[in-house]
Amino acid sequence: LSGSAAGLGGWYSGGDAGGGLYVYSATAVISNRDIHDNYAGATGLGAGGGIYAAGGDLTLRGSTVRDNHVGVGGGMYLHKTTASLEGNTVQNNDSAYEGGGLWIQESTAMLEDNRIAGNTGGQNIGGGGIGIYHNSVVTLSDNDVVNNVVVCSPSEECSGGGVWMEGATLAMMDNLLQGNVASTRGAGRGGGIFVAAGQLLMEGNLVISNTASLSATAFAAGGGLYINASASFTLTNNLFADNHANTQGSGLGFQGSKWNPTSGHLIHNTVADNGGSGQGISIGPYTTLALTNTILSGHTTGITVTAGSTATLEATLWWNNGTNVGGGGTVYTTTDVYGDPLFVDPATWDYHITGDSAALDAGVDAGVSTDLDGEARPADTGFDIGADEHEITCWARLNDGSIYHTVQTAVDLSSPGDVVKVAGYCPLVNNRGGTVQAVYLSKTLTLRGGYTTTDWVNPDPVDNPTTLDAQGKGRVLFITGTVAPLIEFLELTGGDATGLGGGTEDTDAGGGVYLHSAAATIGHCLVYSNAASTVGPGQGGGVYIAQAAATLFNNVIVTNTAGLGEDGYGGGLYLYDSDDATLTSNTIRGNAALGTGGGGGPAASIRGIAGPVALGGGYGGGIYLDGSDATLVDNDVEGNIAGLIGVNGSGGGLYLLNSAAVLTSNWIMTNTASLEDGEGGGLALRFSAATLVSNTVQGNLASDGWNGWGGGLRLDDSPATLISNTIVSNSATLGGSGLGNGYGGGLHLHRSDATLIGNRIAANNAGDRIWGEGGGVFLEGGAPYLRSNTIAGNRACRWGDGRGGGLALTGSEATLEANAVVSNTAALSPTARGEGGGIALWCSQPFTLTNNLFADNQAAQGSGLWSCCGEWGLTSGHLVHNTIANNHNGEGVFVGPFTTLAFTNTILAGHTTAITVTTGSTATLQATLWWNNEANVGGGGTVYTMTDVYGDPLFADPATWDYHIAGDSAALDAGVDAGVITDFDGEPRPSGSAYDIGADELQWRRVYLPLVVRNYR
Repeated sequence: LSGSAAGLGGWYSGGDAGGGLYVYSATAVISNRDIHDNYAGATGLGAGGGIYAAGGDLTLRGSTVRDNHVGVGGGMYLHKTTASLEGNTVQNNDSAYEGGGLWIQESTAMLEDNRIAGNTGGQNIGGGGIGIYHNSVVTLSDNDVVNNVVVCSPSEECSGGGVWMEGATLAMMDNLLQGNVASTRGAGRGGGIFVAAGQLLMEGNLVISNTASLSATAFAAGGGLYINASASFTLTNNLFADNHANTQGSGLGFQGSKWNPTSGHLIHNTVADNGGSGQGISIGPYTTLALTNTILSGHTTGITVTAGSTATLEATLWWNNGTNVGGGGTVYTTTDVYGDPLFVDPATWDYHITGDSAALDAGVDAGVSTDLDGEARPADTGFDIGADEHEITCWARLNDGSIYHTVQTAVDLSSPGDVVKVAGYCPLVNNRGGTVQAVYLSKTLTLRGGYTTTDWVNPDPVDNPTTLDAQGKGRVLFITGTVAPLIEFLELTGGDATGLGGGTEDTDAGGGVYLHSAAATIGHCLVYSNAASTVGPGQGGGVYIAQAAATLFNNVIVTNTAGLGEDGYGGGLYLYDSDDATLTSNTIRGNAALGTGGGGGPAASIRGIAGPVALGGGYGGGIYLDGSDATLVDNDVEGNIAGLIGVNGSGGGLYLLNSAAVLTSNWIMTNTASLEDGEGGGLALRFSAATLVSNTVQGNLASDGWNGWGGGLRLDDSPATLISNTIVSNSATLGGSGLGNGYGGGLHLHRSDATLIGNRIAANNAGDRIWGEGGGVFLEGGAPYLRSNTIAGNRACRWGDGRGGGLALTGSEATLEANAVVSNTAALSPTARGEGGGIALWCSQPFTLTNNLFADNQAAQGSGLWSCCGEWGLTSGHLVHNTIANNHNGEGVFVGPFTTLAFTNTILAGHTTAITVTTGSTATLQATLWWNNEANVGGGGTVYTMTDVYGDPLFADPATWDYHIAGDSAALDAGVDAGVITDFDGEPRPSGSAYDIGADELQWRRVYLPLVVRNYR
């Protein structure tokens, strides 16, 4: 609704009224309307710019009243009306005089769950947000009255930035009044609320950061609340904090007159940290107040009483005031308490008290049964002073003695060797030397959860979880010093190390646990939903360990985040310079090096990781090792991610930098390096001579649809050793946009002289729709050594072109010995270009392939082996004692351009063409057993053969990839001495009178072990 009432009249006083909506002596129900940009009165002397209602019943729900303009009641004017306003927004309206948002006169009104914001009242009276006048009866419940202002000239006095009331009855429950200003340039009273000659009931309101006057020189009183000439008011369970008044009563101001004295009762209020004049409460002339269970904290003077007035204070907590009482009036105090109220976080206006507050149980029974939050009073043995009744949820027992309500208190009072037993839920942080955390620990002691208040003997963390929650206000645990504490059976959550530094180059580090130098042991703990940083780079979202021989065992570290916006390192765990650290039987799951989720709030649930970010890079979604020769045994690293949308990632599960760590029997599964370009879906190693033994690397993904390197592992300049690992069902790139290329479905080795022995590399996938290279293994540069590995069932690309179904070598000086390369596919699509079903060699020299089996592989070109290079390079190498058999769709071996290969003691069997050599290239074959090929040699290149043998190799069982030869094999004793002294099984050569051709040397009385026994299937 948008319009103008200029010239239409309608206001009882004679002016125009109701620019958008006019209701007169009627019943109106209005829902979900936008009433905006209306005017009432061309000269600004109208009423109700948006709505004018008189003499009827008005119900307004779910509507917006905004940007309306008028003389009185910018958004709305109610006169002799019964009104119900629920769930509305009254915003950015202005009036030349009173009632910027609403003006209520001689009316009965209920306002519930409305937002009254950014309205402007004019000079004369005030009421930037709401004005209430003359016999009105108004209830305000659960409203936000914020950022309203009264524009006042330097010569005027204005009042009631948020709410102005005179001669009426007002009840206020559970409202927020914040950021309101009673006067911009002139004198001002009641930045949040002004009351004159009326009846007021206030319960459970937050009155924070309001200002009486913005002028530095004008008179200003009652930054939060000012009451004048009112003989009946009660204020219960309210918070008055961070309000400002330069002259009197920064928090609250009171004044009466000879004919209209002011009197009232304040019960269970917190008045803290109000600024300007520095008086928490100012009591002017003709005023009598009673205050019960009041906190007065953080003022120059707690309470000032003018001569002739009286204040009676019972059970007052005084703290951090320059002077508690001032003025020449009469002040009676009883049951005074002096001590720190221990507010949770005044910087964010969280004035709840914590477990060891001096206010705890120190009050008297004032007949109030609930607190500011509606929680029951008393919570413990006595009534707490102030607006908040601290709910006792945390118990910390020192040995078998005293019980405290914060863990830090028990730790501080402990001695080395003591046991601090914890029960319940402990939401609290403290500041020690500039670092903020729930518990600061620099002693050798035991910190253990799982207890109850009735059983301090038998910890049971399953039935009795014990939670330390930093609520996004700092770290959970900070452990430092040459100490050796034991921490167990705790849930650590809500940690946020933003701005706390502590990592390498002072990066924010360790949202859940920060551990430096200490030989701590952490066991059976749940570390979840923590963040190292929520605004920039971070290290160790869950745990950060630096220069420490720490031991972590049987912990669950889940849904933590290292960084946002910039680089993130180690979503779950970051180890720096910690060679003697040991991780055993931990679960590291659902963490993100760079992303959202984790930290920043109280006890976030374990829900996984969500949300895109757009900058930076992520490294080590689960674990990041930096210069740490740590030991990792039997850990489950699962479902972590290094980088989300818009973020490149490396090491979805683990990232190792300059770390000669030892990883044994770990499960590294379903991790993702990145949703963009990614490397090392399971693990990424850089400059790391790590040792990996008997680990399972399964179902990991380097990139979800873009470019990916190393679905299972990526090794970069890393001379690592991999022994007896299972590397299966990983993908370099898969799904998503499908526009990326994939290299090394199982492993990608880049310039890495690594050693791979006895590993099972199976069912991995490199590329998806465009290009894939090295379905099982991609070797790029370097001189790696591969022996006795099973490389089976891998594919280079699903739908696009592919090269090297089992292995692909580019610029590599690799040595391959006794590997079984079987049933791999270069390109799954029958229309795609596929090169090298078993192995593809591109511009690689010199390489050596000895005692290998290439069987049952598939490619359009070079089903068993494919080799090629461009004019700028050369592929050359020596193949000795290899068996190349029964590969599908064409050649057993393809020798492409710019290639020179030498074969010695080779079986070439079961192909359409055994070997094809293109023009300009050369293949030299000595002691070759040819069998069951439609053509032995093809192509226009140069082929030299000598000592050729023709006959059945008599393989044991090709259907199960058992290519051992039998006793009457044509390969028996038919080869030449090529300097090879063992065969595929490590058995000696020669066994008979001469060397057998192929990968197998027939032994006397041998039991054959087919590949099915060697764990391929």
